[in-house]
Amino acid sequence: MNSWLALQTWQVKVFQRYQKALRSVLVSVKDFEPTLELAYALLSGELYVLLRSSGCCAEVGTLHLHCQNHLPLPCDLMEPFRPVVEAWVFKKAPKFSDRGGLSQSYRATFIQNWESLMATQIFHAYAGQVSLRSALAWQVEEYVRAITETLEYRPFLLKS
Repeated sequence: MNSWLALQTWQVKVFQRYQKALRSVLVSVKDFEPTLELAYALLSGELYVLLRSSGCCAEVGTLHLHCQNHLPLPCDLMEPFRPVVEAWVFKKAPKFSDRGGLSQSYRATFIQNWESLMATQIFHAYAGQVSLRSALAWQVEEYVRAITETLEYRPFLLKS
């Protein structure tokens, strides 16, 4: 019985520490929310333009049938790119955010830096070393090719 009581005490202490750590992570992520929302909107917009210029209907998705504030197909295609954008936001956001919001001057700085992100060279498993914007275009072309030529879709894969 003594070891059972010790185990329960240990579980409570671990849970309390975990709960405090989780709460602090959630609070800090919440601070980035306006910046993340802007980044997702820009990423979705980049994909929307590419999809429309390829003749795709952005309103019809596979994974995201009912998106809030975004169209389904750009949401589907942006999923593999979210970690790249999120890492960039978490690295750059303190320079952009202003107490949980984005002022006019911060938005202008953010958009200038967004263009730098889109020009950043990344490794694409199938396309090689390309800019992030080119990787987005390659994924849209791959999506169109998979549908029109009934070939297997090759998703963007992050190199770990």
